[in-house]
Amino acid sequence: MKRPDDAGPETSVPAIELVDVGKRYPNGFVALAPLSLAVPAGQFLGVLGASGAGKSTLMRVLNGLAPATSGEVRVGGVTLGPRTQRAIRARTGMIFQQFNLVGRLNVMTNVLTGRLSHRRGLPSLLHLFPRDDHDIAHEALARVGLVEKAWERADRLSGGQQQRVGIARALAQQPNLILADEPVASLDPVTSAEILDLLRAINRRDGITMVVSLHQVDYVRRYADRVIGLHRGELVFDDVPERLDAAALERIYGPRRAAPPEPADALA
Repeated sequence: MKRPDDAGPETSVPAIELVDVGKRYPNGFVALAPLSLAVPAGQFLGVLGASGAGKSTLMRVLNGLAPATSGEVRVGGVTLGPRTQRAIRARTGMIFQQFNLVGRLNVMTNVLTGRLSHRRGLPSLLHLFPRDDHDIAHEALARVGLVEKAWERADRLSGGQQQRVGIARALAQQPNLILADEPVASLDPVTSAEILDLLRAINRRDGITMVVSLHQVDYVRRYADRVIGLHRGELVFDDVPERLDAAALERIYGPRRAAPPEPADALA
């Protein structure tokens, strides 16, 4: 059995390290209780929890969109802060539930926006991309099987195709880390499995560390090397998927709440 700290290539520096990291809002609401966590490079980490458990907050803390109010976030051994945030974000791909594409723009331009964090000055502001950026974007589209859609408007694609564009945009950043916040929540079961198959293939082939929040327990069991569970902002589970038993699910979802239903037809 693969232990949580066994997945991915060996390295002395974790891809992500949280040391007593917490998030409290000005009104006093604690979205994330202080937690410590180390994610080895190359690991596929699944994040479980009910709505409001703190999954999205964790993602936002990891990329600096919601700065932690306590503790220290390290990405690739570098402490996340005002001076390092740009460089860390440049190598951190984000995949969103609602895709976050510009619908009126074509697919290629949406993917090229993944290169903006690597460019400075007027060319970046005007979206004037050099040839090598176009080559990187083309390769990313090939990886997700959408080269033939490169010049179509993004809003004319299906939901699954739009999420593939989102993945290609993340790949165009040439990331060390990808954060995927509920990437299949708005997709049907078959398409969800296809998207997760793609993410796992990228993780395995490229060694890119993945942190993926999900609702469906069976998806986490199928794809993740390791699982953490959040309940009301607290870390209540951290182990391999095989140990997600009834007691663990009760800690994550509460004693009177069942885990979300499983899309069995997608897992056949």
